[in-house]
Amino acid sequence: MNLLIFGSSITWGAWDKEGGWAQRLKSYCDSKAVEANFDDYTAAYCLGVSGDKTTDLLERFDTEVKARIDEEEKTLILIEIGINDSQFVLEENQHRVVPEDYRKNLVTLINQSKQNGADLIFVGLTPVDQRVDPTPWTPGKAYRIEFVKKYEEVLKEVSKEQNIPFVEVMSKFPEERYQALLTDGLHPTTEGHRIIFEEIQHYLNEVSVI
Repeated sequence: MNLLIFGSSITWGAWDKEGGWAQRLKSYCDSKAVEANFDDYTAAYCLGVSGDKTTDLLERFDTEVKARIDEEEKTLILIEIGINDSQFVLEENQHRVVPEDYRKNLVTLINQSKQNGADLIFVGLTPVDQRVDPTPWTPGKAYRIEFVKKYEEVLKEVSKEQNIPFVEVMSKFPEERYQALLTDGLHPTTEGHRIIFEEIQHYLNEVSVI
């Protein structure tokens, strides 16, 4: 099976010394392949790009998928996207990608996955804190937990409407201590990435995908 993992900087693995949740998932698949003497294996591709919004992902998605499709193998796509869409541009008083367009983009990603004969799973968003309101490395913009939760709800709604599996991770970052699981107010710590990986690994094992 081919496993394509799309997303932004959190999928890319910033700033986890072990490579992030997606890289952990790849390592897990590689270990299982070795144990099985390569008789049955999952080829995992980590395709996160820092800063990506749904609009950016759509520019590369179909090409990236087609480059890795094997007609003789099943293809599963994981997508974690939306926090950068929710980022608020202070001077414009609006999100970088408004909720309505975010919803449309998610549906397009679903349709393109189906057109390529791939199954799709959405991965839920993770929290942010006051250290990125405003965002130090992108002046004039802000991440806020209430905005991330609003986009998370859109993601859940689209998943339900389109019958797409959804792996929720937000609740695994407990409200009373989630700030300690973020390196800079946005990106998870090593422990945070481990939490995300374990939730996804558990789900994929539960549904007998890997």
